[in-house]
Amino acid sequence: MLEASGLVDVKTFDNESYPGTAIHEMGTAHMGKDQKTSVLNKQN
Repeated sequence: MLEASGLVDVKTFDNESYPGTAIHEMGTAHMGKDQKTSVLNKQN
């Protein structure tokens, strides 16, 4: 897809990320019971 859009020298990268090490530290959606303080309910 990248090459089809015109990019060149596209290479793969594997930094040996293991489960639990690739967390999202920014950008969260609070889950909870109260609609005033939560974006998602407890089931997402």
